[in-house]
Amino acid sequence: MKPELSSIDLFFLIKEIKKAENGILGKTFNNQTKQLFIEVYEKNTGKKFLTYYHPFFWLGNKKVPGDLSNFSMYLRKHYERAKIISINQVKSERIIELVLDKGGKSARIFFELFGQGNAILCDDTNTIFYPIEVQEWKDRMIKKGEKYNWFENNKNIFEFTEKDFRALEVNENISRTLATVYGFGGVFAEELCLRSEIDPKTVEVNQKQKKKLFGEFSKLLREKSNPQLVFDPQKPGVLKDITPIKLQKYSKLENKPVESFSEALEENLLVLEEAPKENPRIKQLQKRIEIQENTLIEYKKKIDENNKKAEHIYENYEKIEQLLEKGRKAVKAGEEITGITIDRKNKKILAEV
Repeated sequence: MKPELSSIDLFFLIKEIKKAENGILGKTFNNQTKQLFIEVYEKNTGKKFLTYYHPFFWLGNKKVPGDLSNFSMYLRKHYERAKIISINQVKSERIIELVLDKGGKSARIFFELFGQGNAILCDDTNTIFYPIEVQEWKDRMIKKGEKYNWFENNKNIFEFTEKDFRALEVNENISRTLATVYGFGGVFAEELCLRSEIDPKTVEVNQKQKKKLFGEFSKLLREKSNPQLVFDPQKPGVLKDITPIKLQKYSKLENKPVESFSEALEENLLVLEEAPKENPRIKQLQKRIEIQENTLIEYKKKIDENNKKAEHIYENYEKIEQLLEKGRKAVKAGEEITGITIDRKNKKILAEV
């Protein structure tokens, strides 16, 4: 079964999930630390879930049960109803960048699909202010206040030129070099060799072959999405792989085309049980916060109204003082004055300014 998404898998997947751009974030759910389900409401597709199911990611229709983590609660509190500005792959890394905007304030969530995985919330300068998990490595640190930019100097294989391929140095064999040194992943490294008519195990690759590799790689990236479920005829019903395009590597196996690479991942990888559970205490606190926010809005309205009244009194101070003086004299004399209403019972003088 598919162990993870390669950089090239992700390249094709991003094209599918970009349909969620301009969508509005709803609630965030999770059942484990690195399994997040973010509701997205999009005009043309309705409600979907951007799903981080480490080491996978997809745009699907389902979610699984679980208590809400602090990370999920933080996203709910601060980014529910935020707009998705863009969804991108970071260079050719196995990282998805989700750019959000709420009330003119932007933020980014980075989803790592490699190693231990992580989901990292940053501001618009890539300064971390909430990772789903604090991690410390020899060459980088994932925690609040640190910059999330370790990949800035890494090469982007999707921008490789023929010159880059000609400079390729083979370690062990060509397939392993493409898979590990260049980050193509094992399946696509072998696929590229087959399309270029090069033995994946070969150690020496000449300039003509390198040019052919570049040409086939360029063609591969231009292919239209054609997702496939791959089965081994020797093991009926056992899924071997899920691919975003039809691969020559699996030409002797059973290939079943499907409409969506993203939904194929969900259908075959997601362990579905029941709807996520919500902590009743958290729900109670959310309600209290909502009441307090509404009360604050009402107070702000009253402050604005009173400020306007104060400004009006200040601007018409002399006129108001004259009316009050007339009113006082009328009260003493027991007279009535046109334009002024005297409420003797409640000791009020009413006049329109």
